[in-house]
This record gives sequence, structure tokens and C-alpha cells, in this order.
Amino acid sequence: MHGRDVVVIGASVASIGALQQLLASLPAGLPASVLVAVHVLALPRARLWDALTRRGRLPVAYAVSGQRLTHGLVTIIPPDQQMVITTGDLLRLTDSRVHPAHPAIDPLMTSAARVCGDRVIAVLLDGPVPQGANCAAVVAAAGGAVLVRDPSDARDPGIPRATLDLVPQATVWRSSRLGAAVANLVNSPAQPYARTTASWETRPIEGISEALELAIIRLREDSAHQRRLRQQLKPDSPFIPQMETRATQSLRAAEIIAAHVLPRFRSSAALAARRIPAYPPHIRRVVDAIEAHPEQGYTAAILAGMAGVSERSLQKSFMQHLEMSPMAYIRQVRLAMVHEDLSRADPAAVTVTEVARRWGFAHLGRFSAAYRARYGVPPSHTVRTR
Repeated sequence: MHGRDVVVIGASVASIGALQQLLASLPAGLPASVLVAVHVLALPRARLWDALTRRGRLPVAYAVSGQRLTHGLVTIIPPDQQMVITTGDLLRLTDSRVHPAHPAIDPLMTSAARVCGDRVIAVLLDGPVPQGANCAAVVAAAGGAVLVRDPSDARDPGIPRATLDLVPQATVWRSSRLGAAVANLVNSPAQPYARTTASWETRPIEGISEALELAIIRLREDSAHQRRLRQQLKPDSPFIPQMETRATQSLRAAEIIAAHVLPRFRSSAALAARRIPAYPPHIRRVVDAIEAHPEQGYTAAILAGMAGVSERSLQKSFMQHLEMSPMAYIRQVRLAMVHEDLSRADPAAVTVTEVARRWGFAHLGRFSAAYRARYGVPPSHTVRTR
């Protein structure tokens, strides 16, 4: 019988103190992933991170798209973003705002129930609106455990009260006891729950990578065509705004598909060749996150938090197992993705600068030098000789 190892916490600015108390009560090395959504209108990243690391014994880091659920790590949703758990225990971030205040607990908790089922422990602290009550009911229906802060102990008891109305079996705790209650549940087996997987989650999809690549080419061609037509019109033509809008939208759609959709379906031989099953778990977590989203703005601190080790330890492990630093590995993965895109690109519809920036290269001079050192030719040569 498996245990509960996914803790999802919903809080507001009013409950930062209770959240600090909860996290401080969790033991180091907790065999569970702790995900936190703080429902705020505005709070600086550094201030929130500092508040949650001040007393706790678990490392705290902001989430990165493609990151795996990591035991013993507190992961916070960055301000102005939403987060969900996807198949394979991967985290995905978006900038959509489903509530006036953000981040919201609803998408995270609902996706946790769908993907993780009875492994989930949902914790609702407080807030002025019953925002998390419905998704707490979804967690309970999936076999997960629901804990709420005692309404008499909360400054804004709306969420705890609404949750208790929908989930009568939810347990009520004062803030001083919530951390111990969560730790006890993590160390206890979950009740049996048979989750059925939808057919679309397991059915293999053939040819989707090729279809996406064709869509990108067609969208870029349409954008270039609209711009060529625009140049043939008189400056005062009423059709110019429409053509410019369509050209921009087509190019933007191609960029989104290329940067965020295609990498999930295509397999790169260059990346596959680097996959070594003998990687330790903390290295595997970082490698998987980098290969899933190499364009993200990773820093050494973010990667170390993802791995659950110190920056120095992560650096040493990468040198031992991959013979390069984490940042060098990111650069190699990005170069491989740029090379793959340039090898398939239409020279009339795409530029080297556009592709390089899409995969996270901000300094084009250094990018060109690194590309030439790895592939023996400048990136522009790859486009011309495709």
C-alpha cells in the first residue's frame, strides 16, 4: 500500500504566519513533495521566498516548468503564474490568471487530484473567498486527504468554512498543529483508491511531431507572405493593419508551437544519446527538467533547489557523471535544439536570431561562437544548406 507523498497547500497573504508555522513543523527529508500556492495580488518574489525559508527545515524554491515532483522540497508557484501537475508528476507553469488574485490554488489542486489521486494531502489555511473549497472536494473524491485550519483560528475563515461544508470528512486543526498532522499523514499509508486513466493519456499518438513541424512551417510561410504583400501596397492602404496583425499572429503561433508544444512530442537523437540510466535521482531530476524546457532561465540556485542539494554538491555531481557543469549542460542542450530547428527551417521564413532567442540564448555573439565550436560551421550555414 503506497503512502501520501504530494502535499498541496493553499494560503493567502493573511495566512503567511500560519504557513511559516506549518512549514517549520515539517521535518527535514520529508518523503513528500510540498507545493504552495499563495493567493496574493502582489508580493515580491524575494520577499515571499525569504518569508518561507526563515524558519523551515526544508529547502524552498520557485517552480520551473518541466520540474518533477521532488520529495523533501517546498515548491512555490511564482507570482503572476499558475501551476498544474501533468502526467509523469511534471509541473507546468502558465501565465494565465483564472482569478483576480493569483496564483490560484484551484488549477494546482484539481490537477493534483487528477494525476496523483489518493497520494494527495490538501491543506487549506484561510482566505476571504471560498476559492479552494470546490477543488478540495475533488481531492476528497479522488481518495486524497483534506485538512483545514480551524476557522476560529483564521483571520479570514471563508475557505475553511466553505471546505467543511463541501467535505465533512475534512479534519480541522489549529495552525500550531497542522504541520505535525501533515507529517503524520505522509508517514501513513493512503487508503486504496482505483484511479482509471483516460484513454487519451495512454493511447500512443503517431505522427504528431511531423504534423506540428508542418504547422510551424506553414504559419511562418503565411507570416512572410503577409509581410511581402504589405510591401507591395500603398502606405495608406486600409488592408495594411489587417495584414500586419495576421503576420504577427501567425509568427507568434509558430513560436508558441515550436517552443512549448513540439518539444513535448519530438525525440532528439542528440538528447537521447546523453540519457544514462545510472544517473543518481537528484541528477536525473535536473537533467529531465533541463531537457524538457531548456529555454527556461535556470540559475545554479534554482537547479540546486530542484535537486535538493547545495549548489556546490550539484556542481560536483554533474562533473562526476556528465563531465560538465549544470550550466554547460544547459548550453549543450540548447545548442542541440537550435541545430535541430535550423536544420529544418525555411530560410525565407526564419532567422538565426529568432531561433537562438527562442531557446534561451541572449548573447548572440557567444551563441555563434559556441555553435561553431560544436558543429564546425556558423549557424547561418546550417540554414542555407538545409
